This record gives sequence, C-alpha cells and structure tokens, in this order.
Amino acid sequence: MNEDTNTYGRFFIKAMLWVAIFAALTVGVWIIVSLVFTDFVHGNPHRSKSNAVSMMESFPLIIGFVAIIGVFIVFSLSQAIQVIMLRRLYPAFGRCSYLFIALATPLITIVTWYSYDYLTPSDFSFVGADWVPPYQHGLSFTRYFSTLAYQFTVTTFSLLYFDCGVRKRSKKSVLLGALFLTIIAGALWGYHDATVQYHFIDNSIDTPSIDDHS
Repeated sequence: MNEDTNTYGRFFIKAMLWVAIFAALTVGVWIIVSLVFTDFVHGNPHRSKSNAVSMMESFPLIIGFVAIIGVFIVFSLSQAIQVIMLRRLYPAFGRCSYLFIALATPLITIVTWYSYDYLTPSDFSFVGADWVPPYQHGLSFTRYFSTLAYQFTVTTFSLLYFDCGVRKRSKKSVLLGALFLTIIAGALWGYHDATVQYHFIDNSIDTPSIDDHS
C-alpha cells in the first residue's frame, strides 16, 4: 500500500463522522424511549404529556449536537494515534496490523479518558453539589474499563470502515450493522433510565406532603 497519511486520515475522519452521528442518534433514541416509558406508559404526575412531547421534539436535537461535539473532542487524539500506527504498519503487515491496533487499544484508552476528563466539562452537574459528591478528576478502574468499552467500540467500527475503504468494498453492511446496534443501545439505555425514574416517581407519590398533615 502506497497511500499517504492523508489517505489513511480521511478514512478515519469519515469513520469518526459516522461515530458522531451514531452517538447523536443513540442519545436521541434514549431520550425518546425514556420519555415514552416514563410519561406515557408508567405515568408522571410531575410533568404534562404535552411537555413530554415538547421535550421529545427539542431535547434529541440539542443533546445530539452536544454529543457530536463531544465525540470529536474525546476521540480525535486517539484516532490520530491509530492513523499513525496504521500508516506505519498496514503497508508491511496488511490486515494483520489490525491486531497491533487492538493490542494498543488499552493504552490508547488512557488518552481517550484524559481527553474526556480535562477537555470536556466533566465536573458539571445539573443537580448541584448538594445532591452529588464533588467530581474528582483522575482514572479509576471503573472509569478505565468503561472508557475501554467505548474506545473498543469506536476502534472496531473505524477499522471495519477503513478495511472496506482500502479494499474497495461497500460500507453498507458496516453502517447498517452500526445503525441497528445504535438503535438497540439507545432503546435499552432509555428503558433503563425510565425504570430508575419510576422509583423516584413512586416514592414521591407515596411520601405524604405537608398539606396531608394539616
């Protein structure tokens, strides 16, 4: 292979664009599924159904846009490292170079985590310091393995996309497979989020108010 670094980079930039789109779609499905189960299936006395519909219309676009920006902030450096590795390894080893990328993924994950930890407002919270403990920067085992799962997913998709590109094959199966998994992941995430909210809704209903004692 005689492609220069720019050629390799273009494949990975396009792959990251798709990752960003799929990330936005995931959070969109998550929000809609969560609202459907919370407000229409279970019932939420604290929010009107019209308000829930309005949230379905606006929140996926807003949060999805934020997710797209976040993908580029968090994964740009790790993608660049993989491009450099492939530029060195692929001409010599061909598809076997993917194994080297896979073996390097645990180390690349550390770069991804610190990109997230320090380049995004990771310490921001909607609920305030009175409800959650202050955020502490740094890498723990839980954070590492969570980030590794995300990095492994992004790396796998990028390599599949790259492989289809350099071998002049259709990327349709890769994109459709990723789309299917994206919808499933977003739906499961939304359902889990809804079940968590059920607990708070039911507890707020069961808890007597001050007016009940007056």
